[in-house]
This record gives sequence, structure tokens and C-alpha cells, in this order.
Amino acid sequence: MSFLSKNFSYETISFGQFIDRVEAGAQKYLRALSSERPAEHATHLEQDFPSIANDFQLPHELAFVKANSHSSPLRISGPVAMWLHYDVRMIGRPEI
Repeated sequence: MSFLSKNFSYETISFGQFIDRVEAGAQKYLRALSSERPAEHATHLEQDFPSIANDFQLPHELAFVKANSHSSPLRISGPVAMWLHYDVRMIGRPEI
């Protein structure tokens, strides 16, 4: 995936269709959106995928991260090369 050349397109499909296509060898990347007003709300695994949320647990040492998280999107790919990254949410005006 390259955001510079935009060699991908966005598509809304069911989770079952996504899995079927990945199993067939398609290069797909799932980035879950909020189930309620996705243009306005961040996605949260516990709210948007409650049936599988308990399968994803942070260790106790990362309790601060969980208590201060902005979102927890479900991301799955196959076979796609994706760089490791994290998103930062700024609150208020940064110090100068």
C-alpha cells in the first residue's frame, strides 16, 4: 500500500466477503470503522465487535494505554505489506 501513489481503493464489504477474498489470495486490508456514524466517531473494538473483543487483551502493564485510548480499530491484512505505525490524538493546543 502506498499513500503517495494511492495504489489502493476503499471498498465497503461484509466481513465474510473479506475473509473469502483473502483466503482466495486477494490483497486486502481491513480497517474497521465505527458502527455508529463512522465519519464522526472513532472505532472501538469493544463496541463495534463485542463478540470477539475479549479475544484481544492488553497486559496489565499497559493499563495506562487502555485507560487513555482514543480508538481501537480492528486491522487485518492478507497478503499486504503494511508499515508499523500508531496514530496520535492531540487534545488542546500543543506547547510551543
